[in-house]
Amino acid sequence: MPSLVWLITGTSSGIGRELALAALKRGDKVIATGRKRSLAQVEELKAHGADVLELDVTAPLDQLKQVAQKAVAIHGRVDIVVNNAARKRPWSNSSTSYLRCIASCRAHGAPSVFSVGLFGGLNVARAFLPYLRKQRSGMIIWNGSLCGWV
Repeated sequence: MPSLVWLITGTSSGIGRELALAALKRGDKVIATGRKRSLAQVEELKAHGADVLELDVTAPLDQLKQVAQKAVAIHGRVDIVVNNAARKRPWSNSSTSYLRCIASCRAHGAPSVFSVGLFGGLNVARAFLPYLRKQRSGMIIWNGSLCGWV
């Protein structure tokens, strides 16, 4: 089976970084992405074989389309797009249940969380869908927090 080409958002740390490393270990190709301020951490994945692109999911759709074009040009296709980028949660670290998340969420942090986790992911999907449709294959995977889903 030929290797898959993954584009993963939010690979500077956490699940995104671990997913990128797991895909590379499997023999797949990875295009790791991150915002400008976290790009140095993402660049470390090059040592493991990843390609790296700057991608801020909150950028305007036209910019995301340009990143999608660059990504597809690297390997000729992208098979899996993983919407993993996230903002730090706007509630205290002690929140463990969705009720506590809702009750302790600071109102000024909520737009940022939605901008990245919902609208950013939608625009990343919009940027890559034309390529997935053209190749008649591919997946878009959404990774989110339990509080966000509840």
